[in-house]
Amino acid sequence: MLRGWISYTLARAETQIKGATVEETLNDGDFFPSDYDRTHDVSVVSIYDEGRQWSFSATFNFSTGRPVTLPDAKYVYDGVIVPNFSKRNQGRLSDYHRLDLSTTYVSRKSLERKFKSSWTFSIYNVYARRNAYSYLFRQSALDPSQTETIRYSVLGTIIPSVSYNFKF
Repeated sequence: MLRGWISYTLARAETQIKGATVEETLNDGDFFPSDYDRTHDVSVVSIYDEGRQWSFSATFNFSTGRPVTLPDAKYVYDGVIVPNFSKRNQGRLSDYHRLDLSTTYVSRKSLERKFKSSWTFSIYNVYARRNAYSYLFRQSALDPSQTETIRYSVLGTIIPSVSYNFKF
């Protein structure tokens, strides 16, 4: 038996910070995307049950990259290039997506055993996508007049998983 679902969310999360002074006000008091704004969020899940003992599943997740503050200028201070950030959250990290696969084996319940158990074998991030978690801006070691962007990824590889479950 094949089953599954598709979910889609279209959302906008904005914030506005008007302080008592100009220094406490962000983006001239205008609304800007909050750190949690993900305009598009899609999940596709499919599960195939092969009899009573085996099931196979695949889950694909996609979402718009979260807002990030990017430098809009740079200046030199004491021989070091320093990026300047003026408008909050006007850029975005690259879009996020990954594919997870798993298979579950459920043992047959017998009269001798008073519990039911299962093994689940999973692969998280099957195609090893290095989804961006944040960006760092620094002076290039090869050309000090240039600024380079470093993309940080938290989980940028395939992650296998094995779990044993039992119910009594």
